[in-house]
Amino acid sequence: MKQRYNKVIISIFCLIASSSTYAQLVLNGQDTSYRVITTAVPFLTIAPDARAAGMGDVGAATNADVNATYWNPAKLVFTKADKGISLSYTPWLRRILSGMSVSYLSAYTKLDDKQAIAIALNYFNLGNLSLKDNSGQGAGEFRPREFAIATTYSRKLSEVLSMAATLRYIYSDIYGNLTIGNGVSSQAGNAIAGDLGIYFRTSPPEVSTPVQFAFGAVVSNLGTQINYGFGQKNYLPANLRIGTQVGFTLGFNQINLAVDLNKWLVPTPPVYKTRNGVVERTTDGRPIILHGKDPNRSYLSSVFGSFTDAPGGISEEIHEIMFSAGGEYIFNDMFMFRMGYFYESPSKGGREYLSLGAGAQLKSIGLDLAYLVPFQQNNPLGETIRFSLHLDIGDEFKPTEDKTRTNKNKRNPNTKKQRPPQYKNKHIKRR
Repeated sequence: MKQRYNKVIISIFCLIASSSTYAQLVLNGQDTSYRVITTAVPFLTIAPDARAAGMGDVGAATNADVNATYWNPAKLVFTKADKGISLSYTPWLRRILSGMSVSYLSAYTKLDDKQAIAIALNYFNLGNLSLKDNSGQGAGEFRPREFAIATTYSRKLSEVLSMAATLRYIYSDIYGNLTIGNGVSSQAGNAIAGDLGIYFRTSPPEVSTPVQFAFGAVVSNLGTQINYGFGQKNYLPANLRIGTQVGFTLGFNQINLAVDLNKWLVPTPPVYKTRNGVVERTTDGRPIILHGKDPNRSYLSSVFGSFTDAPGGISEEIHEIMFSAGGEYIFNDMFMFRMGYFYESPSKGGREYLSLGAGAQLKSIGLDLAYLVPFQQNNPLGETIRFSLHLDIGDEFKPTEDKTRTNKNKRNPNTKKQRPPQYKNKHIKRR
């Protein structure tokens, strides 16, 4: 559906993480009561699948499935099937705008009982835009789009511990051939990023225990900055996610409870010195910082410094931690019911919502649904619904049998049973 350009820009800002230039970003830090961390390509932070979304966006340590590539790729080697594929679809911000959606396709295969590889495609569709000039006349059409392609390698370090790495290519074209007043033109942004994950569980998936604990941690979207051609580079939504899960099994009933903590690994906007609402600058044109740190620093400094650069000190750093909690009830591995809660500090975006989910599994085919219920009225995230369809192929991978050892212990049926040496000669008398 064709939409006005300005309406789409408003919708992008409703994503809570804007794709504006970083120069605009840091000036927002002047409001000490509302200092939101924004980055480029915010679509990478949208929960793509219905199962995790139905549990409040938890995924660092939940049971492994085909969508582990997004949440924690280290879980892939603990999936039950040899192979799997999943397709998820989310109409986005449908309360205020039609035509926007997030699509996610993921697939994996196990190389053996210790290794797995995967590929994933994340596509953000902003719809078709009908552009108009200052006189209101048609100025053509533009179709903004963003996508990311990721490949993953996951490996077991033991029967209960695994690690994984993901390499991701990101493409973002949200401005088209836009030219601003000084003659500077926009361009599509490109970036390379990576993820590192670790996953631990108290026992292998094939071992049934009444209580099962799991722990997971992953750093995501560590990579190059994006340049849209306006002379400013934009940070990717790098983040650290740590989570745990406890599972209870009783007969055909299973209950999983999970908690995740999520922290951005990008600079917090500082507070600048102003006079009459205008930021004061040094003789070389750099803005004067009153509190916080300069966001334009080396990449490693921006990542590790993100734990100590908030102008409000440790209390503001704590407010930057997002909290997710969710529960899942599974009956006979066929029917699933889920509920979750997500919280973000009001000073850092103020997202707070309840999520509901359900799923069904029939042999190798599964369907999951999730529905988001925000606590704030008229929230643009309201009525967000997600659909996921997944297919599991093959049984759980079993280690290759040692044929040499098996054949050694296996008696040839054509071989006659041998008598003990002392009885071979019937003329030898027993003593």
